[in-house]
Amino acid sequence: DLDLKALAYLERLPRFLAKDYTTEKVVILGYTDSDGGPAVNKPLSKDRANEVAKVLRESSIDTRAGGLGSSFPVDSNNTESGKAKNRRAEVWVVKP
Repeated sequence: DLDLKALAYLERLPRFLAKDYTTEKVVILGYTDSDGGPAVNKPLSKDRANEVAKVLRESSIDTRAGGLGSSFPVDSNNTESGKAKNRRAEVWVVKP
């Protein structure tokens, strides 16, 4: 589920992308913490990215989504706060 902060970002993001990035591709990458193993985390990260991509597509932003599981953590998976930071979706703008 998207929290209120994520929903606020996703409300502003389509206007920003449409204004400043008209020719670039938008890619959403989903990530998880290290709990659960690859068989659980890979699909979960893909679902996370797809949820964000779905919201952007509703605003006519063409997106691609992918899941990278627990790869590339931004914080330690040894604490609850670190795990929370690793459960994320990132928006990447890529030049064609």
